[in-house]
Amino acid sequence: MFFNILILHKRFRKQQSSLLAVVIPILFVLLLAQKISNIGTYDRPSCSPVNGTLPNLKTSAATLSAVNADSLLIVVVNHSACAQEADPTNYSASVTDVLSDLWPGPMVVFMMQGNSITQIGPRPPSVRDDLKAQVNNIPFSGNIPIERGMQAAQNFFQQNGSPQGSRIVVLTPTSGMTENAQALSQSVATFAQEKVAVYTYGIAGVDSDQGTISLLQQIADATGGDYQSISDASTMSQAVMHFCELNCGDSFTPIAFNPAHHDYIIPLQDASQSLNLLTFYDTGTGRNVFGYAGRPIRASSSLTNNHYEFDTVSGLQEKCPCDITLDTGDDTHVLVYEFKTGLSNHRLPPPHRSLSWLIIGLVVGLTLFLLTAILIWLLLWRRQPSITGGLVSARNEHNALTLDAYRPLSARLFKKSIITMQELAQHPNGLLVVGTLTNEPLAFVATDAGMALRVLQGDAPHISVRTPKGVQKFSAQQREIALGRRSEILKDDRNEVIFQLAVPRGLTTKRF
Repeated sequence: MFFNILILHKRFRKQQSSLLAVVIPILFVLLLAQKISNIGTYDRPSCSPVNGTLPNLKTSAATLSAVNADSLLIVVVNHSACAQEADPTNYSASVTDVLSDLWPGPMVVFMMQGNSITQIGPRPPSVRDDLKAQVNNIPFSGNIPIERGMQAAQNFFQQNGSPQGSRIVVLTPTSGMTENAQALSQSVATFAQEKVAVYTYGIAGVDSDQGTISLLQQIADATGGDYQSISDASTMSQAVMHFCELNCGDSFTPIAFNPAHHDYIIPLQDASQSLNLLTFYDTGTGRNVFGYAGRPIRASSSLTNNHYEFDTVSGLQEKCPCDITLDTGDDTHVLVYEFKTGLSNHRLPPPHRSLSWLIIGLVVGLTLFLLTAILIWLLLWRRQPSITGGLVSARNEHNALTLDAYRPLSARLFKKSIITMQELAQHPNGLLVVGTLTNEPLAFVATDAGMALRVLQGDAPHISVRTPKGVQKFSAQQREIALGRRSEILKDDRNEVIFQLAVPRGLTTKRF
């Protein structure tokens, strides 16, 4: 009996050891996976804001400097891991994109992401596509106190000469923002003293923290700015339009939805004017499609964005007043506005164009340039006098040629008024006529006064011309001799060639 009990005990201990050998590794793997899953995730207690209070530094809007083309827009974006839950579809990036298209001066963005602050810009209005692309592609991560972003904005503003009319925009979730009220107050006080309004926008997610909202409201109040919550396309559009109306004098006209045709109708008074449209939507499923009288028309559009599109329709060949239609596809909760700038020096950035249109524009521009150059050259060519007259050999009067005969097309186009002795030697019968003058640096030149013989190099003292006025020689002062109706060209006082203004009798020439 005792022996049997001992055997059972040994078997139980063996099974227990085997079970522990299996369970312990499983528990280790589960604990390790849990630890890894917690790295970089949303930690609500560490993201909860401190209920700080800022001093009352409110600046009257009347004392704010007006916005101009040199005014700086600084956007501080809280892109922490805490923001991902409140802003999963990235409304903060969409707001930044809209402002980059509408702000008339330089713009810089500070992304509070990871464990550092990423600076994007500054960029002028004409080249901000790369800024928008970077803002839209930076992932959520980390958790940086808001005062660090404000301090970066303050430093950049002061390092760039504190340009008048500048504005600050803060984009952060309404929950999960860490801050140090005392440090934040220093930056807010600086902006208030510089008369720089700070506009704060809280991205409202599932939960909103009243402490965060209160702090954002205090920042705006202290500098003469505004606070607004953004949760959908409607609140986003209202925040953007209010900012641009208040600071830049821009105007926005809502376009009503046409339920009969499931599109929007925009009346256009003058086809020569550009039509600028802003479209806001909660979830974009495709690009806007424009049409006129039942046929599509082309529009220039901004870069693809989650909640926003900027379109420009221009260069229409239609008779207006006319109606332009806008089809937003299957998108729901869409808001469309016609946009007009309020600043005389505010130029809209060139819209994003495809590579094919850039190539077409380059080809058309190059073609117009070449055609213009050719036309100018033809006008100048026609004003050049033509070569006339012929040559007769002083040795044999049967050896003769017409100066402008047998010339290649390139010589006629580019050397219409001049023909050299070397070129004459290439003509049929040319060597027999020119003779020993072949290698001389001489040329027959047509001028407004008539034909002349010119020395191209050196002084040619051994060359002279007998004209009705007597024998003339070349010198450093006289490098061109006018030819009469009949002139003899001499080399070392020996007659070599006779120039005659009339074509020699019996000479036939082939002309091009």
